[in-house]
Amino acid sequence: MGWLPVVFLVEWFDGPYMANRSRNHEKLTNDQLHELAIIILDVYGSGLPKCKLEESIALVLEDVPGFELASTHTIQRVISQVRRYYDDEVHRRNQEN
Repeated sequence: MGWLPVVFLVEWFDGPYMANRSRNHEKLTNDQLHELAIIILDVYGSGLPKCKLEESIALVLEDVPGFELASTHTIQRVISQVRRYYDDEVHRRNQEN
């Protein structure tokens, strides 16, 4: 079941919008980073410790075309950015309940 959002993610990142951009993953849009966070939250849940959250983000990034070429520094930066969006989304959902 958890694979469906990842398939969507791969198609989204590999779609026409990304095809017209360079493969510079340091310039993911805020919307893309937020969508990654939502996918992580929906697939892995909200109770992940920091190390498991970062591992989960890295696993999803492996399915994003072009990330196999990204530097470790770039991947760590994206993980940090997604983690912030993840934390914000968890907080927002908790306030709704």
